[in-house]
Amino acid sequence: MQWAGVGMWMVLGLSACSPTKTEIGNLNVIPQPQEVSQDIQAHPFVINPQTGIVYPEGNEKLQRTAEFLASYIKEATGITVRTTTEAARKNSIILAVDGSITNKEGYQLEVTSENIHLNGGSESGVFYGIQTLYKALPLTKNKQVSAAIPVGTVNDYPRFGYRGFMLDVARHFFDVDEVKRVLDMMACYKMNKLHLHLSDDQGFRVEITKYPRLNTIGSIRDD
Repeated sequence: MQWAGVGMWMVLGLSACSPTKTEIGNLNVIPQPQEVSQDIQAHPFVINPQTGIVYPEGNEKLQRTAEFLASYIKEATGITVRTTTEAARKNSIILAVDGSITNKEGYQLEVTSENIHLNGGSESGVFYGIQTLYKALPLTKNKQVSAAIPVGTVNDYPRFGYRGFMLDVARHFFDVDEVKRVLDMMACYKMNKLHLHLSDDQGFRVEITKYPRLNTIGSIRDD
């Protein structure tokens, strides 16, 4: 009788720890995609430990992209999902390149209750598509709620081919970790060119052993 009581309390305790509500994200992210439609009344795509991210076998770029997405989901929701090349089934996020998408950095995202399809004009397009998914996720880590993406579609492509950010390392020192953080933020906002300002009369940050005076003289001005 005593053990039966302990078992009952264990069941009740586990039930109390399981999520009872679902928090739904939003496909209207920044930068605003070209076309967005979502149905908040429909049953969303709910992320759980059984969710799989499917990428084409042999495509190393999409494998890395799938791993990035899995890490984004872990960061936002605390849920560990798997990456796989197995045939897609229910509860899958399916990554693919679609040659019919004319803009190579464009992507199409379709979310249903059962699956998410993300097709890009190239591997780069798929990569920018997962940035939209990342920002569409609700922040549910350490909460007793389930994370979900609303049913809907996104058709997106960049207006400009060159989307750059300049980092002035000639005048200001940035260590490797700081540069990596800048790159992460650039990816999040779908920028594609990093401009490193390496040289100025206040500093010459490229070592050129053949021309040492570039450093000893060219990096210093009289005033």
